[in-house]
Amino acid sequence: EYCGRTRVRLGWTVDNCDEKMPSWMDLVVNEKRLLQVAENVFGVPVSIKRYTIDYLSPSQTSLEWHIDTAQDCLKTFILLDDCKPENGYTQLRIGSHQLDTPLIRRTYFLLHKYGAPYQYSPPIDEVCPGEIAKGIGKAGDAIFFNPKALHSATACIAGVRIVLVVSYNIHSS
Repeated sequence: EYCGRTRVRLGWTVDNCDEKMPSWMDLVVNEKRLLQVAENVFGVPVSIKRYTIDYLSPSQTSLEWHIDTAQDCLKTFILLDDCKPENGYTQLRIGSHQLDTPLIRRTYFLLHKYGAPYQYSPPIDEVCPGEIAKGIGKAGDAIFFNPKALHSATACIAGVRIVLVVSYNIHSS
C-alpha cells in the first residue's frame, strides 16, 4: 500500500510459472482482444505477463512522474469504476517515450543499473515537453499506454477507484 493505493497481483501468465489467471477473470477480460491490440502496436507476438488490481482510496499524496521500464512494453488499464479527475487518474506526457535527451538517457541508465526510475534531477516533468493526457473514463474503458513514457498518478481525493492493470511481454529481439 502506498499513496492511497493497494496493489494486488492476481497471477502471472508467463510460461515458466504455475500461477495462472483466476477463472472469474474471463468474465472481465477478453484476453484475445487485448493481445490483438498489443500485437498491432508492436507488430510481433506478445503475451500477457500479469494481471494486477489497483484499489485507490482517498489520499493527499500523488505519485511522482516516472517511467516503469527502458524496454519495449505495453500496459492496459481497464477501468472497473468510473474515473473522474477527483478519483486519482494516471496522467501521461504524450511522446515522452520517444525522447532522446541527456536526462532521459541518464534515467534509462539508472533504471538499468539500479532498477529505480525515480532518480531525476531536475524534476523530469519540467524539462520534458509534450501535452499531458489524462486517463479518465467510464467503467469498462481500456487505456493502453507505453510505460516507457513519463507518467504519474494524481491523488485520489474523493471516492474510490478500482482498475485492472494488464502487463505484456513483447516477443521481439
